[in-house]
Amino acid sequence: MTLRRATLAQLGQTGRMAGKQGRLGSISGPGFWVMREAWTPDEVDVAATSGEIDGYAIFGRFPKGWLHHVLRLQLLGAVSRNDVLHVCSGTLTERWTVDLRAEAHPRVIADGRSLPFRDASFPAVLIDPPYSDQYACNLYGTENPAPSRLLREAARVVQPGGRIGLLHVAVPFAPPGCRVLNVYGVSTGVGFRIRAFTVYQRADVELPFAT
Repeated sequence: MTLRRATLAQLGQTGRMAGKQGRLGSISGPGFWVMREAWTPDEVDVAATSGEIDGYAIFGRFPKGWLHHVLRLQLLGAVSRNDVLHVCSGTLTERWTVDLRAEAHPRVIADGRSLPFRDASFPAVLIDPPYSDQYACNLYGTENPAPSRLLREAARVVQPGGRIGLLHVAVPFAPPGCRVLNVYGVSTGVGFRIRAFTVYQRADVELPFAT
C-alpha cells in the first residue's frame, strides 16, 4: 500500500526506508496497520497465571489455548501444526522447536539469530522471544535479542509466501522482503498486560540473503 507523505514524514528515517521497501501496512485499510479482533482465553487458568513472570507469560509457554487459536484461524496460513518452526520455544513440545536452554528440551539448541537451517526450509515460523532485558537475563542468562535480528533470520528460513508470527510487546517493522499482514492483541485476561501478535508475510520470490 502507499502511505500518505505526512505519515511517512512522521516515521523518521527508519520508517521512511521501510515504507519505500513495502514493509509497512496491512493488506487493506488506511495508513500503517490495523489491529483486528484480539484474543482472550475462554477461561483463565488461575493456577497457571499465579506463576506468571512480570504479568506476561508462563515460563516458556504461550497463553493457554492461544496456539490452537492461531492455527485454527490460519493466522499463519494454511499450515499444519507440524509445519511451524518455533523459535525461542521454551518448553513447548511441538515438532520443530529451537531454544538456547538445554533444560527446556528443544529439538534444536540454537540462537534464534543464527538458525541451523537452510534458506526457505519452513512454511511458517513463530517467535516468542523475551520481552525485556530482565526477562532475557532470568530465562537465558543472555542479553535481550533484538526482534529485528530474529525476524531477519526467520525471513531467511521461511518459504516464499510463508508467514512469520511474532509475539511481543513491540510491533517491529517487517524484515527485508516481507510485509506486515496484521497485528492482533493477545491478553491472558483482565488485569494482565496486552501483547501484540504481529504477522508478516515473505514475498513470493526468492530473496538474496548474504552469507
